[in-house]
Amino acid sequence: MESSTELAVTIRAAMRDRKLDRQGIANLLGIGDVMVDKLLCGDIVPSRTFGKQMVERLGIAPQRARRLSDGREKKSKRTLVREEKTRRAA
Repeated sequence: MESSTELAVTIRAAMRDRKLDRQGIANLLGIGDVMVDKLLCGDIVPSRTFGKQMVERLGIAPQRARRLSDGREKKSKRTLVREEKTRRAA
């Protein structure tokens, strides 16, 4: 998922700019180390509410934040299963 990859790059850039390690970014965002790891690996995409909090706390530029939220796709389980079947059939 492209938006989660771009989000991970954005978080890493914020960590570099603010000279924070994983624990520091976790404290800034009010989340645990495991959650930071999952965000950086692209395993999860935050909710819109948490995404807005991240933008505010990390000081992400509004244009960049808009691109991150525009790339988000929420798919139903049924859609994901259908896509997987289509990929396997190809």
